[in-house]
Amino acid sequence: MPDFSKFSSESMQAAFPKDNVSFMNSDEQKLVFYMNLLRLDPQLFMDEIVKPYVAFNELNVNNYVKSLYKDLSKAPPTSPFFMREDLYKMAESHLEDIGKKGLTGHVGSNGKTFAKRAAPMLEKYETVSENVGLGFYSPLDNLIGLLIDDGVKDLGHRKAILSPNYNCVGVAIGKHKEFVYGCVMDFGYLAN
Repeated sequence: MPDFSKFSSESMQAAFPKDNVSFMNSDEQKLVFYMNLLRLDPQLFMDEIVKPYVAFNELNVNNYVKSLYKDLSKAPPTSPFFMREDLYKMAESHLEDIGKKGLTGHVGSNGKTFAKRAAPMLEKYETVSENVGLGFYSPLDNLIGLLIDDGVKDLGHRKAILSPNYNCVGVAIGKHKEFVYGCVMDFGYLAN
């Protein structure tokens, strides 16, 4: 269990969902809570959550982990995500599709790309993006795995999670035929 004792009560409150988010289960909400704590205080999250996680799980501190430490040490705080049901439904639908078929990535079993699936969202959101993580079990496993982004040269998953260009998210966690578990995060930006 992560140690949250050094996070301020203001950060802890800001990281929790403000609205009724019953459309997402407790693990999905917990993952957003972790992402929000990270966004509110990247350096503290690195010191109190990421580094102890890496040590406890005896992860190889390779170039991806080192670059994560470097990125988090200089990342500015940004606003927490709002959980949105429309983004959640898009994430859930994609996870259900690829999970049943054992697929990976952003293209559905019907050949629809993320751009095609997300096109209707661009009527509401200024920009949208998607993360797909496979094989991670818990909410924290999903977050740390996508932050490390091992093997992903452009670090796109990490960048999306930390980006101030997104202020809304929907997260789906569920079964995957090949990887046991899967997680899809769909991000959007709503102007105030």
